[in-house]
Amino acid sequence: MRPSLVAALWMVAGVGTIAAAIALLVGLVAEWGAITGALASGSAFDLWLVIEVAFVVTLVALLVGRTGQARGR
Repeated sequence: MRPSLVAALWMVAGVGTIAAAIALLVGLVAEWGAITGALASGSAFDLWLVIEVAFVVTLVALLVGRTGQARGR
């Protein structure tokens, strides 16, 4: 069986998906620690909430924009 470019792209996509899932899990654990620390120290939780919402909205907007560009090609 001869390797093809499509098979290689699927392998790269699979490894990238696994890496993204691990990174998401690590990020969630880190954010949970930051939020718990903010609540324990009496810091304003509102600031953390605004930062998180802004980050998620930015990521979703970027993903939607990139998906729209990919479909247009």
